[in-house]
Amino acid sequence: MLILYRYVDIFAQYNTIAFNPNSLPVEGATDFLWMVILTLLHKIGFDPYFTSQLLNSISLFFILKIIFNEIIPKQSVIIYIIVGIVFLNIGPIVASSILGFSSLTFCFLLLAIYIFALKTNYLYWTILSILFCLLRPEAFIFFLPTILIIYYKTNRSDVRKFYRFLFIIISFGLTYFAWRYWYFKEFLPTPIIVKSIGGETSFTRYFARMSEVLSTFVIAQVFLIFLYFISNFKNSIRGKNNIFNLVLITLPFILVYIFMLSTGHASQNIFFRYFSPIYLALFLFTLLIINDLKRNKLLIYIITFFLCLTSIDQSNLLNRTIGIENKLVANPSTKLLKYYSNEIHPITHVGLSLEKFKSNLTIMLTEAGNIPYFSKKFSIDMAGLNTANYAKEPVKCEDFISSKPDIIEIDVGPVDYFYYDKIINDKEMPSCGIVNKKNILNDPTKVRIDKLFLIDSYTNDYFIENHKNATVSVAANNTLYCMNKNKDFNHIFFNKKSDQIYFYKSEEIGELLMTSCDLKLKGYFLD
Repeated sequence: MLILYRYVDIFAQYNTIAFNPNSLPVEGATDFLWMVILTLLHKIGFDPYFTSQLLNSISLFFILKIIFNEIIPKQSVIIYIIVGIVFLNIGPIVASSILGFSSLTFCFLLLAIYIFALKTNYLYWTILSILFCLLRPEAFIFFLPTILIIYYKTNRSDVRKFYRFLFIIISFGLTYFAWRYWYFKEFLPTPIIVKSIGGETSFTRYFARMSEVLSTFVIAQVFLIFLYFISNFKNSIRGKNNIFNLVLITLPFILVYIFMLSTGHASQNIFFRYFSPIYLALFLFTLLIINDLKRNKLLIYIITFFLCLTSIDQSNLLNRTIGIENKLVANPSTKLLKYYSNEIHPITHVGLSLEKFKSNLTIMLTEAGNIPYFSKKFSIDMAGLNTANYAKEPVKCEDFISSKPDIIEIDVGPVDYFYYDKIINDKEMPSCGIVNKKNILNDPTKVRIDKLFLIDSYTNDYFIENHKNATVSVAANNTLYCMNKNKDFNHIFFNKKSDQIYFYKSEEIGELLMTSCDLKLKGYFLD
């Protein structure tokens, strides 16, 4: 999220969409409309984080209003309270929004365009569809079913009216993409290009990505929807069940969306926010079923209690039971507590320390959020999210000479043959401090520098596992390879609480990095 806030700051101050002041335009923040709105309000004095919370809160209000008035009208207060609580615990939607992402606003617009499509309100459908598609690139996939819905609901006498409004949407979209190419020299944001690297098209990857969606909560809803369709089999087959028809129209696009996520490297999927539209769709299908069963109060209470129970733990059930991708992931909103009860990440401390550097400072890095945002220094993103040339080809040794960085940061966690746990467990190494570069790079128990080689392109030829071609991994690998022979960067700073290491030149920078060891911060709200 801090990447977006950096764009907002620079856009508001310099009137250009770029990662650094007076640099070429680039869009490393995929929430285009979100960035524009935050920027406009930032220009008149509103803090971007406050604005994001305000907009998401308004969106939350309207989502619940639509749910209570349109999806499950005339239910008891108890049902409304339980449904509201369950919705607030959907981490991909709510928790990611509390961190500053646009998930709630995205879901509100998604819900609104479907409501207005069903009501054949062409004007609101058109306006909100344009806003929706401008918010995030994947919105286009979820917008497409509304075309089928509103066309199906259109009377013969209004067909021309439908086509006129559809033409407005298409014309606006084509104009926007033409402007994008003129301004950014790219049709899509650089993160989409970057995330396509390290992916693969395979059933294994597809089902692995789908397993991330299949939380306990999701499985419970799928089970309820399945039982409902079985019990209404005849009407569903005959096309007389409106809920079944809606699922039938939207399900293919949901599956396509999961496929697109599976073909890339889904980094920055904080709280599984990329899955927020899927969670919303399933939740709405379930609520529509509850509404259809409104005459059976006991059954409604049983289903609602079941939803409440399964939403408590939204952890990934398949990953827990069979170890797909060997991860343990959980995404209920309650997990937000750790962000505000624990000390914030050491990389934030580094960014705040580097801000005190009075002269110009150039930083090359792979962690493009905290350090650039808090340091406010010129930053080059070797992972390519915010520096376009590295989205197409990896960093090379000559780049560390031509770019003249003062400090280089890499995440060593993704690097093969770098054994950071050996550094952590080495009691002779400081818990937070500086060592000579040779103490690490020349120690085969900590890094097998002889095994590293320069990766000169993003291909699938180097590694058996495609995800190791991800830009953040390749950038860290190449940096280590180049630093071994580079005579300008002779010292490494690290903090054992994180897996970043820093190569730097001057003693003054080393002193600033050391001050980060003593910072004690608790986060945005508490400081």
